[in-house]
Amino acid sequence: MIQESYGDAEVILGLATGGIPIGMLVADKLKKPFGYVRSKAKEHGATRVIEGGDYSEKKAILIEDLVNQGASLEKALINLEDEKIQTMACLCVISYESKQASQISLQYKTPIQYLASAKDIADYAYSHKKISSAQKESFDSWLNDAQSWSKNYP
Repeated sequence: MIQESYGDAEVILGLATGGIPIGMLVADKLKKPFGYVRSKAKEHGATRVIEGGDYSEKKAILIEDLVNQGASLEKALINLEDEKIQTMACLCVISYESKQASQISLQYKTPIQYLASAKDIADYAYSHKKISSAQKESFDSWLNDAQSWSKNYP
């Protein structure tokens, strides 16, 4: 899928920390250089946000383990933009498909693609009797509106 959709990517970047091991595997498989994006620059040493090389003016695929509300993704996209790195897409293992992450995706013109959604996982768990209907309903309620849900469960 990556090669077909993003064959002209020049570098694979993992989003620290969960995206690092997955990104390394993807980069190795595609025989592309690998680096990673910190949430903020280190306060010592080279004080870099992007580790692994100078990837300015390069086309990159960002790899993440989980995209929830998108705050970490947004920080990474800002840092990549500041470094003049073109982010072609964010590929993640699991997405919560949140409205906030979708807005960030649109704002930065960076599609988010994932292997599974949190809803897919909950549906599977319920259909295989791993969670009860009450647990499924609670999870679905949280997924639809986490802020309102959390007010009921302090």
